[in-house]
Amino acid sequence: MSRKWRKWTYVGNQHGLDFLIQVCHTIVSIWQDLSTTYMGRLHAYVYSTALTTGWSNRTRACHTVEPYSEKATFEGS
Repeated sequence: MSRKWRKWTYVGNQHGLDFLIQVCHTIVSIWQDLSTTYMGRLHAYVYSTALTTGWSNRTRACHTVEPYSEKATFEGS
């Protein structure tokens, strides 16, 4: 086998590999777009449900402590 043939075979395999990688990236990109669209719709549905049922004021990411809340009382103090 000549050196030219080996080089051509390598280039051919490299081209096939590049094509396969491109196809995989395209599939992943399409899947991520669909996933993001679905999650966006799901989030919008949950948010609108929370607004219509009044849950938005009850659920907070950060709980705040009210300054005059009931404090625990311990016996003997």
